[in-house]
Amino acid sequence: MSEIAMDAAAVLIVSDRADLPLLLRGPCAARGLRLAWEPDAGRGLGPAADAYGLVLLDAAMAGVDAPVAVRAFRGHSALPVVVISLLTRAADPVATLESGADDYVGGPLDPEEVVARVRAVLRRQRVDRAAAGVAEAGGVRLDCAARQVRVEGATVDLTAVEFDLLEHLVRHAGRKVLRDDLTRAAWGRQASPLDRSLDVHISRLRRKIAAGARIVTVRGVGYMLALPPTTPESSVNHSGVVDAPLRSRR
Repeated sequence: MSEIAMDAAAVLIVSDRADLPLLLRGPCAARGLRLAWEPDAGRGLGPAADAYGLVLLDAAMAGVDAPVAVRAFRGHSALPVVVISLLTRAADPVATLESGADDYVGGPLDPEEVVARVRAVLRRQRVDRAAAGVAEAGGVRLDCAARQVRVEGATVDLTAVEFDLLEHLVRHAGRKVLRDDLTRAAWGRQASPLDRSLDVHISRLRRKIAAGARIVTVRGVGYMLALPPTTPESSVNHSGVVDAPLRSRR
């Protein structure tokens, strides 16, 4: 594993293909990112990965099941992970996101897109957390400087994307939030009709904060952190879906 400075601009690519870091090194360098390569998944996804700002995991590595590998990594690290695929479907995108990956880039591989996705994730990590303070609603309390979450007093572990989504929902608690707004808050890009990344991460968030406020689906709009004192009982059905007013629909 290459020796590099410990900072958010350092990206570790975990892949058994020597050509992959060569493909990405130029676009990374052009955008101020330093790239290190680790061909062994065991070492690349071990504790040493925390010296980097982000891990790029090659889903097509021999003997590696991307969802299983990411889930194991999440057992000891909250470091952002972007899973990339050299093949069209080297791993199931939904299962990979469900396992805790922050983003998934499917094949055929476009180096420029990979670097853009990486920069979007790192950009969120560089937000001035000290100025962000504390956000709280419905039994959910976020320490935005420390990136820590407590639900009804109990600490909850979230990935970087999950934290960003929850922060946006908490800061707009009781109000409907557009899918586009949530996608921009978490990934820095516009929502795509066929992209299920948002829905997968919201599903994970629902399970993790079940003891506190509910995240409900707003048909035709997006999602909302529903607050019991301010959300009329009749507006939320038993499946956790809110019917948006006709004027909110496009």
